[in-house]
Amino acid sequence: MTKLTTTISGLLLLVAALPAVANNTGIFGKSGRDEETGSCIQCHTGSTPGEPNQPEPAVLVEGLGDNLTTGGFATLRITVKTNDPTGGVAAAACPDRCAGFNAAVDEGAGFFLVPDGSPLQVNAARDEVSHVAKSPFQDGAVSYDVVLTGLSRGDHTLFVGAADVDGENFTGDRVKAARFTFAVTDPPPPPEPTDDAAGCAQAAPTAAWSTAGLVLLLARRRRGARA
Repeated sequence: MTKLTTTISGLLLLVAALPAVANNTGIFGKSGRDEETGSCIQCHTGSTPGEPNQPEPAVLVEGLGDNLTTGGFATLRITVKTNDPTGGVAAAACPDRCAGFNAAVDEGAGFFLVPDGSPLQVNAARDEVSHVAKSPFQDGAVSYDVVLTGLSRGDHTLFVGAADVDGENFTGDRVKAARFTFAVTDPPPPPEPTDDAAGCAQAAPTAAWSTAGLVLLLARRRRGARA
């Protein structure tokens, strides 16, 4: 029993000592939103241990405009651009480097939807989205399309952890954690009726009463003529 306990303890120590490795099939919890799970930098490192993670990739987000309303949706395009001219590993299908990402919104902001056949995946809570497989850069950029639906009123944040990788396991990579704020407001109330419309509404009963008065007047005249 003592020997078995010692063996298990040794295995646990070995596992704990292993470095974290990058995930080619995407991962959740690395957008930079949750302090306890961190961001992409924990797994993707530079070529030399301790070297600055430079040059960082650029992250752009389209679709977080000023017209987002409660209960509505936002059609987002998340673009990762490489700034590293050193190239990647052709044998790893990344001759010009590859991109990956994990994005998340703050709790209650909305829910991610991805198109059928999309190279994206969402977590069970649908508040995170990630790539399924690394994507080779085309003209230095990769874009991902996703919908954020069920928007709730208030000020929110989209967190994006982006990776620019050379195709190796985890060395020679560049990462960036970015944040994008957006606001969701209640839709405007329906327009008030115009003065002309109100006048027509008020005039209609008057016209009806005038017509009834004319009918009564004509009836009286007919009775008088008969007498």
